[in-house]
Amino acid sequence: MVALCTVTIVYALQQPIIDVSYFAKENGFLQSQVVQLYNRSTETAHASSSKLSAKELEELKGNNYIEVNEQESFGIAEGRNLFVIQVESLQNFVIDRTLNGQEITPNLNQLLSESAYFSNVFQQVGAGTTSDAEWMTNTGLYPQGMIPTANSLSGKEAPSLARTLKEKGYGSATYHADDVTFWNRDVLYPVLGYEEIFSIDDLPDIKKVGFGPADEVLFNFAANELPRQLETYERIYANIVTVTSHTPFEMPESMQYLDLPAEYEGMYIGNYLQSIRYADEQIGKFIQELKDQGIYDESLIAIFGDHSGMHGTLVTEENQQLLSGFLGHDYSLKEQYTIPLIFTGGNLFEQSKMTRLGGQTDIMPTLLALLGAEHDEPMMGHNLFQYKKNLLGMRYYLPGGSYIQSEQLYKAPGAKLPGVLYDLKSMEERSKNSEAKKHIDDTQTLMNYADFLLKDYMEE
Repeated sequence: MVALCTVTIVYALQQPIIDVSYFAKENGFLQSQVVQLYNRSTETAHASSSKLSAKELEELKGNNYIEVNEQESFGIAEGRNLFVIQVESLQNFVIDRTLNGQEITPNLNQLLSESAYFSNVFQQVGAGTTSDAEWMTNTGLYPQGMIPTANSLSGKEAPSLARTLKEKGYGSATYHADDVTFWNRDVLYPVLGYEEIFSIDDLPDIKKVGFGPADEVLFNFAANELPRQLETYERIYANIVTVTSHTPFEMPESMQYLDLPAEYEGMYIGNYLQSIRYADEQIGKFIQELKDQGIYDESLIAIFGDHSGMHGTLVTEENQQLLSGFLGHDYSLKEQYTIPLIFTGGNLFEQSKMTRLGGQTDIMPTLLALLGAEHDEPMMGHNLFQYKKNLLGMRYYLPGGSYIQSEQLYKAPGAKLPGVLYDLKSMEERSKNSEAKKHIDDTQTLMNYADFLLKDYMEE
């Protein structure tokens, strides 16, 4: 028995742990524990093999590397203020769509006429959900996956969007209508280098919905801070994280803008659409406020969703049927995990819809390139305006080892279900082939490098 156990452990040590539950199922619980302990003890020894140059990283994604300052979009928004609006639970399937003749996102739809809209961007958050999205947007690095990244930070300062922009005269501020200690944001925000931090303690204690003051309170507060900030700094980077469109999406009647069909009333999907319609209204008002203050034409604005809202056990079979009717087809993993990413600003973009693959790790590199700012530290993402091909990893919401590639989505095997390869465009199942095997290997290389970069900011 001991000899057999020794043999199985030796075999298991030769296998990579991509998904813990699947590894334990295939190799045994004891073997899984031994391999995890061994891997932790040898992390430092193997760290050097995880390094990738920017050129090597881009080649993994299928692109020829171009120096940032030589890319076509570099500096087209140089000198502009930056507003990053991270919208709670905003998924891509609601954009430019109607229900009984009513637009779900009329303000965003109108904004598309002067925006670059990326419609094929995937969430990459882990267990830290919204805070993981903040981490990626402000570092260009992956989150941990099974543990919220913010909960493991050592407090060491990270090279970030705020710090790189500070070198170009930007002051930075972040706004969120929640307790700053939630998801350890009291640690996360100093790590990210924000000069001004505004939370529930700073906002007016009015119009509470869910976690705190409604989005309209948040946006009004941020708008009122701008005149002072623009006198204090050469230009401003404002990070605004909305919260009202958070599950369970139950909105007071006065904040409901949609006249829902009877079958949607009281349903999870109905509540979701109402909350997104509300968030859209407040974004529209904030954009108008920027125009009224004369700031819009001097700004670059990025709007995106943090993660899916329509997922989990609350999406019952009845909700699934309503979703299928709303979409005109079955609700797939692609609809579940894609978020809109919109870049806009006065006289900056002509209307364009970009279908090339992107992820949340790509947001920071894209913003910096547009602003004409070079970042001296490695990032996992790239400038979406430059590169057509991509390779993304995702943990937590998909089993470890899963990938999204420009033509494929691979859901790796878990403890209960086999792996499935999909055509990314049609979401039809495909047979696993040598190309998929290469993407699996490349994704493992990519994620090893992601962990290598992340480790420097984690507690020992």
